[in-house]
Amino acid sequence: MSNKILKSKCYNKSISPSLNKLKSTSYNKNKRCVQIHGYSLNIKYTLNNVKIMDFCIHAKLMQHDFIMLQETHVPGNSDVKIDQLHFKNWRMISSGKGGNDKSGGVSTILSSSCHVEEICHVIPGHILRIKLRIKGQKFILINCYAPDETKCKIVKRKFWMELNKSLQNCPKGYNILTGGDFNATLHPTETFGFGRQHPKCCYEKSSSTSSNGLYLLESLARHRLFLENTYRLNRRACHSFTFQSPLKYKRRLDYFLVNGIIHSGTIHCRSHNPPTFIKSDHKMLVIKFKIKCKWLRKQIRLSKKSKKFKPAINVQYLVKNETVKREYQTVLENLCTNVESDMNDLDFNAREELLTSKLSDAAEMSIPKYRKNDYIPWLTQEYIDLRKQTFKSKCKNKLNQLKKLKIKLQTEFIQGVFPNVSPNTYFK
Repeated sequence: MSNKILKSKCYNKSISPSLNKLKSTSYNKNKRCVQIHGYSLNIKYTLNNVKIMDFCIHAKLMQHDFIMLQETHVPGNSDVKIDQLHFKNWRMISSGKGGNDKSGGVSTILSSSCHVEEICHVIPGHILRIKLRIKGQKFILINCYAPDETKCKIVKRKFWMELNKSLQNCPKGYNILTGGDFNATLHPTETFGFGRQHPKCCYEKSSSTSSNGLYLLESLARHRLFLENTYRLNRRACHSFTFQSPLKYKRRLDYFLVNGIIHSGTIHCRSHNPPTFIKSDHKMLVIKFKIKCKWLRKQIRLSKKSKKFKPAINVQYLVKNETVKREYQTVLENLCTNVESDMNDLDFNAREELLTSKLSDAAEMSIPKYRKNDYIPWLTQEYIDLRKQTFKSKCKNKLNQLKKLKIKLQTEFIQGVFPNVSPNTYFK
């Protein structure tokens, strides 16, 4: 069979997917880590029922949990439930200015794995904030569409003030994930606060950072967030930029702002060409990350508190030391004197349990155990007290004092034991 026929068959399969792929999504609640997948896209197109279903089918095939769409030109605020055959419990929440003004517009499509708790229209048509659970984990999704550089400073300032307020008022225990079209060009020569992965194709024909870019960097520093696009290395340049103008220059205008938990578990964050049913000059910005389940985090904390060290029996003493062997034999003989009379009345399983209990008792009484290696020769009470204070206060000055004291104690110990050897060979 030729390669052309194989390629055509694969292409036909991708166009007409089987119904098995469109089954309702389910997730295992007993998993340790949960994988979440979604994207943001500026479509510049009015949404209708046909386009919404196209987005849902595309999300189902690509296994996306959420979709953030900008410039949807929605007339007002709405919450539509998609109750079709393979899309039960799917929702589309949108925010618009209302009336005759259909400029802007923001909408998010949520899969069946998302359970909404609260919806807040911060700025209609520009900022939509949703408090929800994705696969059982708590999230706050903020879908943003920032005003262009052509708009006046007052409009821009109002947008960024409201965004900062919504980020500041996020409740504890919820992971922050903000995405959208920020219309912000960042120039690495003048500004700092983002990752190193910011190639030249992301700021073509721009001499400096835009005003939206400066506001973006301020909000990053204030809320301790990460620009996830700029931290992930992409092998190809086409996965970095998100906008290509008709004048044939490329820029990065779309971003994902995430907190530390999502940042540490991110698998990739890169841009792709939009689906074939949408014609837009923006590219689709996809994020995929793993997050540890919250019930597991609590379980680990409780186990660390409750767990105590139980020293195991050192079996090597039985092989090497003869005195330990003799002691073990004598203890076993004393314990097993009256066992033969009891063995006749018991079953096979009961006999086995009785013998194992006697063997373990004899081993605990005669064989020495492993010791926990907590002894550090240079450790003093002064260092232990200072370490407790630093963990409580979390002060940088005390942390520096602790490091200096540690180096001092280590050097004193090494010079006392080995006067001719430098301490750098042992402690780094």
